[in-house]
Amino acid sequence: MRMHDFVLVDVDTQFDFLDPGGDLYIPGAARILPALERLFDFARRSQVPVISTADEHGARDPEFERFGRHCEAGTLGQRKLVWTVMPRSRVIRPADSLPAGPAPLLDEYQQLIFHKADIDVFVNPHLGALVDTLLVGEYIVFGVATDFCVATMVEGLLRRGAKVSIVADAVAAIDEARGEAMLREFETRGVELTRTAWVVHSVDLQEPALDRWDED
Repeated sequence: MRMHDFVLVDVDTQFDFLDPGGDLYIPGAARILPALERLFDFARRSQVPVISTADEHGARDPEFERFGRHCEAGTLGQRKLVWTVMPRSRVIRPADSLPAGPAPLLDEYQQLIFHKADIDVFVNPHLGALVDTLLVGEYIVFGVATDFCVATMVEGLLRRGAKVSIVADAVAAIDEARGEAMLREFETRGVELTRTAWVVHSVDLQEPALDRWDED
């Protein structure tokens, strides 16, 4: 299996979370949209693999008691924003049968989208199977919400011994203070905080390297 220097990890970039008209809009999430668009444009140009997660809830999902209804299967709110879907993508649900596992699918698809019905993104067992199998230099994480699904993604990657960075200008939290505290705590555990400009310029070998916190 070939080595991937970088993999982009896109967490829950869906209508209900990122559009002000969504059922569970994250306050201030609109401000990260330009960074998200830039990251996906970079992904299209560079062909870097993309691992995505997406909420997909049933009509009686217990999570609604805590957060209200959101991302119900078949609704507009559950869809990923159109520009967050790569031309070659595949949805993987927890019950899907993948006899060879998910990793070989990255030879055919640039983006694998793991559906789940829980804050813990690793409730979809195929996601853990993928991370356990892939050879990746660094996972670059972005999306929403910092204090919930982004955090569980980072925790799951760290438990599996992965090197992780978070694109700090491409994440948003439900509770901003809690989100900032979590970023700083992850930093003490070896997670690097970076910015969209660094990803776009330094991961793409055709561009000059910048410091991880440099602007354009």
